[in-house]
Amino acid sequence: MANSTATTDGADGTAAQYNAVRLDALQTYIYLEKLGSIAAAGNGLANTIVPENATIKRLRIKCESGSGVIRIKCGATTIKGSMTIDSTGSTTTSFDATSLTAGDFLILDITSATNLVGVHVTAVAERT
Repeated sequence: MANSTATTDGADGTAAQYNAVRLDALQTYIYLEKLGSIAAAGNGLANTIVPENATIKRLRIKCESGSGVIRIKCGATTIKGSMTIDSTGSTTTSFDATSLTAGDFLILDITSATNLVGVHVTAVAERT
């Protein structure tokens, strides 16, 4: 399905385009980043506040160089227990839990790091 960028200004949208615009309005993107060199594993290396209740749909991850294994949590709940991260990037739609609660922290833990530099995570969620 195309997103709302597939619509043309001033033209009537198709049903599919209208539904795509509605989907865009329901999605929220939450970003976690740990910049610079990461010499060792650690918990809570990056976090941000979840803006509203949502259901996680996708995680996109990538690092600038090196490799490692990360964990994503919402508060004390593990969203994804183990994801290998490297510079080619990856996406997952498989989770240990999917519920994000407004006001909780979305937390990035790094469980192993090999010459790891610049971790970037995008959580795509649907507002509930």
